[in-house]
Formats: sequence, C-alpha cells, structure tokens
Amino acid sequence: MIVIIDNTPKDLADEYESKVLEKSFTWTYSKRTVGTERNYIAHKKENIVPVMIHSVVENGDIVSDFWNLSKELLRSVQQQSKRIVIEEISNCRLNLQLQNGKEGFHTGIHIDGWVNMNITALYYVNDSDGDTYFFDNDTKIISKVCPKKGRWVFFSNKQLHAGSCPVHNKQRVLVNWNMLGEY
Repeated sequence: MIVIIDNTPKDLADEYESKVLEKSFTWTYSKRTVGTERNYIAHKKENIVPVMIHSVVENGDIVSDFWNLSKELLRSVQQQSKRIVIEEISNCRLNLQLQNGKEGFHTGIHIDGWVNMNITALYYVNDSDGDTYFFDNDTKIISKVCPKKGRWVFFSNKQLHAGSCPVHNKQRVLVNWNMLGEY
C-alpha cells in the first residue's frame, strides 16, 4: 500500500526548503543513491547514479543539528493523519539529485529493507520533476509519484521502488525515512 499525504503546512515546508537549499547547508557526495548493493533488486550499471546526502539519523542515532526541524515535519504529518504511528526511527537522510536525467530513466530498483523497520517514507522538499517509481515483483511499474513540495509518500520498506533524476528542474530534494510503526 502506497499512501500519499499532501497537507504539510506551507510555512513549515517553506522553512525546511529554505534551510536545505542555503549555500551553507552541508552535503556529502555518495557514489550511489542506495547505500549498499545488496538492496538493489534489478539494475544496470548506468542506473547507479551519484547523489548528495545529508544524514540526520543513522542507525537510530541523531547525527545532525537538522534533527529538530526534521522532527517537526514528521510530527506535522502524524498530527494530520491519525493513522500514522511512529515507534522508532532507524534512518533519516536527505538526498539531493542534480539535473542529470533523461525522460523515462530511473535509478536502480531497490528496497530499503532495514532490519526491524517496516516503513519507508519520502518527504519531497521542493517541486521538481524526477518521479519516484513503484514496481511489482516482476519489476513492472505499478505507480509513480511526482515530487511536490510538502508531499509525503509512505510505503512498506519491502516495496520495490526507484527514484529518477530531474530533467527540467535544477535539483530534486527529498528526505528518506526508515521507521518502525503503522501507516
């Protein structure tokens, strides 16, 4: 089940986007969008693309001063959707992909698959192209979600998915959450 929620308060979405896109915000280069090869289900070498990352929570530990504002985002979506109950956060990482795509291209198909976690959530920081694709077990596209500032997408951490780089916009920025709970 894929759940989309578009009700992030505008002032909170604006503040988050503004801080993330400041020149002083710290990004780290990663040579692939998914942390390890074991999580890739179907990919070709050309589907492994670099990304800039900023880790907020790693293996349950807060590793960034950006946690407080990130926590406000999560609290906001929980208040708006009473179905979402978060018990534990394993990872929270911002991903920035630069304009590098071509129409119809997506990165390697993967699962997030964190042990003892069952929810993946994506929060789109800015309006952009660069859809997120969802696949069935035969790696056929079953759905896609367009990045929209303030949009949340919740799904099982075992759900096959892949991002894509923007073609028309300069950057696509999202927050990837790996959590234990209900949605």
